[in-house]
Amino acid sequence: YREEDTMGYSDKDVASRLAGALQKEKTASGATVSVFAPDGEDWDQRFKYGLAPAKSILLLVSEDGLRRIQEAHRSEDLTLLEYEYALAEKLKSNKKVLLLLIKD
Repeated sequence: YREEDTMGYSDKDVASRLAGALQKEKTASGATVSVFAPDGEDWDQRFKYGLAPAKSILLLVSEDGLRRIQEAHRSEDLTLLEYEYALAEKLKSNKKVLLLLIKD
């Protein structure tokens, strides 16, 4: 993650603040909202605790994140793996996928 952007927030800051706000909410049926916001976990941990059990996936998309993905052919990029998994599940109608575009 980038240290800070021009607005003073990194992608990680946005994800953390959003996760905190969502965890205070309830679903339409009154259940609490469970949020998994990865923080340096490896792919297996992100998948096991976050993506696999999720009914919905919210992908944060920023220019900075997309720039990092461009180097994925040189080394594994966890963000790209998350995007690929989420979109594959959406195509199979297994999960709802939402995109939140973050302005750099």
